[in-house]
Amino acid sequence: MKKIVVVSLVFLVGCGLFALDYGVVVDSRGSLALQEEGDPDFSPREKVAVWAENSWVSGDTLYTLSGNFYYLFNESEQHIFEPDLLKIGIKQKNFLNTDTVLDASLGRFSFSDKTGFVLSHVADGVRGRFDLGGYAVTAAAGYTGLLTKPEANVSMTISDVVDDNDSGVYFAPKRVFEQFRIEMPALDRNKSYTLEGLVQQDLRDSSDTMDSLHLTAAAEGGIVENLFFDLSATSAMDTENGGSGILLNAGIYYSLEEFYFSRISGGILWGSVDFFSVSKPTLGAIYSPSLADTSRIRLEYSLRPWADRMSPAMRNMQFIFGGDYFSTSGEYTGTEISGKVRMRPASDFGAGLTLAGYFPDQGVVQGLVRLDVSIGL
Repeated sequence: MKKIVVVSLVFLVGCGLFALDYGVVVDSRGSLALQEEGDPDFSPREKVAVWAENSWVSGDTLYTLSGNFYYLFNESEQHIFEPDLLKIGIKQKNFLNTDTVLDASLGRFSFSDKTGFVLSHVADGVRGRFDLGGYAVTAAAGYTGLLTKPEANVSMTISDVVDDNDSGVYFAPKRVFEQFRIEMPALDRNKSYTLEGLVQQDLRDSSDTMDSLHLTAAAEGGIVENLFFDLSATSAMDTENGGSGILLNAGIYYSLEEFYFSRISGGILWGSVDFFSVSKPTLGAIYSPSLADTSRIRLEYSLRPWADRMSPAMRNMQFIFGGDYFSTSGEYTGTEISGKVRMRPASDFGAGLTLAGYFPDQGVVQGLVRLDVSIGL
């Protein structure tokens, strides 16, 4: 990475400080899908992004301008040129002469709901977070219709699926969403609570449209030393056509740093028959059903055996072993078992290897070997 520092850029910040950082990131993924019957299927994915970021300070306000432009190659699309980050950020202390801290963003960036299951997607929009000390308020709005289709994942209706399979349609569904969140960490010293509303409107001129409302209540924190939990309940309502569903999620985590920085975790996820999300989450490396009428029980163990014993290049190497038990309508569907190795020996280089197998109640056994490499230049 290269950094240039220039003093006294009058047209930007008067007598402030201007810093420019830029570079190139190459993300490479090779996936080998295996089946009990049939030949292996290799799928490459290459993403090269040129990025830049500069920041400057004016008074008690920090301004940041960041963006990228990437080229994506995979089997379905050979040439995709698009930015997935292009935003200006503002962080201001003593907002409006109060103790409030403002953290705002405008442009194209990632949005997510509290759970990560309802919305996790890039969009064009605005977000503002107001830290009031005892609690924080976040308001956001985004639009997905300017994203190219292969990188979009907001198919909520049959029309969305038809457009997704139509090579003549280049852009993602035209959807607008508004988000409002209240975080209350001060109610309990070891716990925090969140209330959130997510409204979504379908802007297409079609008979098959869907507007929605998601309401979430969540809590997380410590139980006893080294033992933590998170709980959430989400209600999904189709405000245009009627119908509603519920998603419940519970997780528990135990940290054992003295034993190779180990962590043991478990969780239960359950979605009712009529539950739906705005973007489709990934529930497994191989098997990833929709949330509707789905239950998942997950157990996972991770460790970093050389965190304080080896060279810095090996200290953050992490091994993860896990299993997911899936069921639909209360009937067992299958089990997915996976093992992962992650490492980042330098700030500009990272790699990960995933081995997974899915053993269905009915059907053929599936396997996956995936290698991810990220290089910064």
